[in-house]
Amino acid sequence: MVTAAKVRDTIATRVETLDVVVIGAGVVGIAVAGAARGFFAGGRGRGGTMRLRRSLACAGAAALLVAIGARQWLYLEAGNVAPVDWAATLGVTAAGWLAFVLSVRALVSARATRDPLPRWLVLLLLLCGAYVCLGLVFAGRHRDFPVWLFLPAALGIATPAILDTQGRASSLRSRSATDEVVLAAWLVMAGVLIPILERFQNARSIGWGLTSVLLGMGVLLPLALQSSNHQRAAEQPDAGPGEAVKHHAEGADRNGERGRDH
Repeated sequence: MVTAAKVRDTIATRVETLDVVVIGAGVVGIAVAGAARGFFAGGRGRGGTMRLRRSLACAGAAALLVAIGARQWLYLEAGNVAPVDWAATLGVTAAGWLAFVLSVRALVSARATRDPLPRWLVLLLLLCGAYVCLGLVFAGRHRDFPVWLFLPAALGIATPAILDTQGRASSLRSRSATDEVVLAAWLVMAGVLIPILERFQNARSIGWGLTSVLLGMGVLLPLALQSSNHQRAAEQPDAGPGEAVKHHAEGADRNGERGRDH
């Protein structure tokens, strides 16, 4: 005998399956549209490599927008009750997508020569992530891992750091970003501690740990690579004037010997 509970469970399962199919189709459709938009944007003067780069970047960004945006909405709808909760989470969401869009725009632009993210935006996202990590590490009952909420922010901060480490490092050094470095170091440390505290039994804690590390490394990695390059350059100094004169004299002697042989 079919009960009402079984009917409700069957309907719920079919609705979830339909949602997955709709979201998947939306991701594919938006990705194709983004690829076409990126390929044909900018006129005929662009080279084939730049067109391909722009097309892939727009396709990936559009697909991530739909896939992550859908999961974000489910998280916001399920976790927010009071207006204050909505205001805080929507603020973080908007800031994260702003960082993501600015990074993608710099990626598809051939004229991008500096860090595309303003300092206030990076500092805001790092501060929000660090606040969440404080609750997860020191508050035993706080077990909300907002991976989808912060994922666009992590991608937006990490992408310029990976593709243009020199530009990000120069930008950080020029503004003496001590506060950003401190927050980033805490995010990396917390990103390692949180899955350990959960004994790696919670997949969401591992996802949040990876997201936190990605946020922090978007600041720390360029500085570490630049420092390593400077150290290698200091260990291998250029030839001094005396060595240059010596090499020049040896070259002249060799040329003279070749002339006498002929």
